[in-house]
Amino acid sequence: ACSVTSSSACGTYDILISNVVNDNYNIQLTSGFYTITMATNEWIMEFEVLENRTYDGLPLKLGENFSAATAKFGTVMYKFYNSEYQELTTAPKEIGTYYVEAVVLETQNFTYLTSGKREIQII
Repeated sequence: ACSVTSSSACGTYDILISNVVNDNYNIQLTSGFYTITMATNEWIMEFEVLENRTYDGLPLKLGENFSAATAKFGTVMYKFYNSEYQELTTAPKEIGTYYVEAVVLETQNFTYLTSGKREIQII
């Protein structure tokens, strides 16, 4: 019997054998287990910097300044960094050099994924 499905969490599961009886055979049961490990995440579509932004007081914008990324598993988030690689709490809107990175956070079932930082400017 198997109680694990495609939506089961990673982990180790016992193999349960029951109701194995037949007068024609000598059946020997051996206990066991199987392990489901984290899936390796990957990009289906990587994001690209589309164009630097001309200063207008508005922040960098998905779809206008950089394209959307799609991962095999999970939700893609975008992180922004200043020129010293310090993470910003919001998308930048002042003149300068910045970096944007697409990431998918690790879960119990799949690995962390990052695009790496890509330079973008507001000029």
